[in-house]
Amino acid sequence: MLRWPASLAITGESTTEDIRMKKSKYIRLYEALCPEDLLKDYDPRISAIIAEMKAVVGTDDIAVAAKAIDWYGWNSSLERNNFIRRAWKIWDTL
Repeated sequence: MLRWPASLAITGESTTEDIRMKKSKYIRLYEALCPEDLLKDYDPRISAIIAEMKAVVGTDDIAVAAKAIDWYGWNSSLERNNFIRRAWKIWDTL
């Protein structure tokens, strides 16, 4: 079973509505990147996935973004970096 780092927590949002809207956007990003893994409301991974997506789109430095998702077990750094670049591109359209 996969375990997500405890350091990937969501902090700093100002209101419940802000949190709901941002969670929705982060989940939409994840599902656009990983269409074979659609999340249910009760999925225990949601908080960790939101934190990872937040870390990826929260920087324009590929090395910083990579740290949040390096544990995924990428076949290559090229594959990982392409995922990050796609995330940045999709984020701008959400």
